[in-house]
Amino acid sequence: MARPPTLESNQVQPWRVGIRPTSSEIGETYLAVSSPFLDDGEAWLCRFVADGKPISPTLVNALENNAYQLVLRTSSGDVTVEITVETHSDRFVWSITLRGTDQRIQLYFPFLRRLSVGPHTRWIDLFSLENQQGNPLLRYRNYQAPLVTTDGNRALVVLQDGSMLGNAYTPACLMDSPGLEANVGSEPRTVYQGQILFTTGGWRAAFGLVRTHLRQYLDLTEYAREDLKWYNEQLVQHFTFLYGREILDLEHGVFDVDRFLDEGEQDFGGYDGFLIWGGYPRVGIDERTQWEFYDDMPGGRPALRAMSARARSRGVRFFVPYLPWERSHELHGHAGALDEEELSRLIVDLEADGVFLDTLGMITPQFRQAIDRHKPGVVFCSELRTQGKALEIVTGCWEQSYTRDGMQGNWSAAPESMPMVDLWRFVLPEHRLFVINRHAMADDRIRITQRAFFNGMGWVVWMDIFGLTLPYTPYEAALLKKCRTIFRENLDALNGDSPTPLVETLHPDLFANEFAGGTQRMWTFYNQAKSAVIGPLLHFTPRPDHHMVDVWHRCTAQVIGEVTLTGKIDPIGVGCIVEYPAIIEVDAKNTNFRLRKSDGNEFVLIDKGGGETETFAPSTHWMPLPAVRGAQHIRLMRGRRVLDQIHILAEN
Repeated sequence: MARPPTLESNQVQPWRVGIRPTSSEIGETYLAVSSPFLDDGEAWLCRFVADGKPISPTLVNALENNAYQLVLRTSSGDVTVEITVETHSDRFVWSITLRGTDQRIQLYFPFLRRLSVGPHTRWIDLFSLENQQGNPLLRYRNYQAPLVTTDGNRALVVLQDGSMLGNAYTPACLMDSPGLEANVGSEPRTVYQGQILFTTGGWRAAFGLVRTHLRQYLDLTEYAREDLKWYNEQLVQHFTFLYGREILDLEHGVFDVDRFLDEGEQDFGGYDGFLIWGGYPRVGIDERTQWEFYDDMPGGRPALRAMSARARSRGVRFFVPYLPWERSHELHGHAGALDEEELSRLIVDLEADGVFLDTLGMITPQFRQAIDRHKPGVVFCSELRTQGKALEIVTGCWEQSYTRDGMQGNWSAAPESMPMVDLWRFVLPEHRLFVINRHAMADDRIRITQRAFFNGMGWVVWMDIFGLTLPYTPYEAALLKKCRTIFRENLDALNGDSPTPLVETLHPDLFANEFAGGTQRMWTFYNQAKSAVIGPLLHFTPRPDHHMVDVWHRCTAQVIGEVTLTGKIDPIGVGCIVEYPAIIEVDAKNTNFRLRKSDGNEFVLIDKGGGETETFAPSTHWMPLPAVRGAQHIRLMRGRRVLDQIHILAEN
């Protein structure tokens, strides 16, 4: 097998397509594609299958404008195939249009199997990636998964038009018989559009091309709305059962929102939002609708409005549910207003910030329009996974593990596994995802907390599941609190617009994702081994005047040879390292510090041990460090975000 030439980006030869005779004696012809990226230089562009058998064209003609016409003869009648190609130095584009007798045929593209960018080419099949144990690495694969082939910094990306084939398919269908199924009819129908892009930027650049390609099919106007930007800072949300002790003072029959929020701060570092729930499972027992249940809560709607206002004064957002399945007024023969109007009225009465779409993954535009007329700035979060055009209206959703099993009953929890990367988190980082497995306990609850952290997502805390209480253990709560604190302090990186999943690491049991935003870069890690990974973690390109901090272990992360990031990732655990601009400076004796630059809007926090901190005003002049026994942790803050931090080890 010939090795493809070593090409720089400005030396790539154009792709070529031409009609070739086969080696058979019957004189068949076929359409061939040639390129330096094919291991033998040339291969069949497209092959066809009908009635379970491969078929060759009886006619191949070249048309104008880089188009070719093929005629296939099947038992059901003739099929005319038009293949249009575009050949460029850095990409190859082709489309397939069919017309003929009504039937179904299959097609595939043999040349894809032979693509190569160097002697160490490897395919990254984003549909069927697995870890060493054979478990899938990707959590959701219900879309046209791209293919990427890489060798060092050189990569080819195979992309498909997302509007062509609808549901998911395996990439093997593109390459091998029997191939993709396509309907043929009397009217011409384009059944496939694909393109191959070349980059010298490696996996990061390749995934960037994937992200750009998939995003082009969506109108992302909703995510740019200033009145919805607050949703980008939601990390931990609480499912609040209004009949439960978490928020209801049963002795006095009133809601105690301050106690509820105080406990959230103590246990989890605080809630960013909470969803009140008071209809199900009681709704349906009488003629009351979901809207009337709010009137019958302790204090009615005014009390819930006061709850919302008090929460918002403490920086916590307030969500109400919409139950599309609740049709009590119809069942009892009563006239009712449109759901979007009832929901809008509820939002105004309670001053709600968001709507949880129960059992839904989408909502019609009428709801968005009605709510905007009454109270702009309200977000939608769906229970089911938001997909396709629904992403244009619903800007967040639960990333929920299915919990119900007909054989085990309603309370069974789906088992959790790691690392389970969600590619849509990296394709559409603006879309907020909140991990939840309502009945998970013990190791499964640990894993869902780790999974959200590894993927850069949020969490739903749900401990009173309609009367079944599953409280967090102290260890589980401490883990979530630590994860939330790290994300809260590094939101610029977490919310960056170009995250990269599954960057290459230097250990077979170690996985890493990269998040970059503002002046920071952040790597989250997961170690699936039963022993710690200590030492080299991954290769990267450091940025000038920056330094690395292991924020999980609160220590400096060392860089070897200016290209290798080192650290420690605990066994069957997660970790996190952040690259900060070097703003804080400490003298050689570790007795004084200053800022290399300041705009006057920051402050410095220095840990004094025992949970105590001392606050300093920002200054570019030397200031004495407080006398502290043990290690020192210095953070430069703006609000709740860390701009830089350093750790000084304790002297022996």
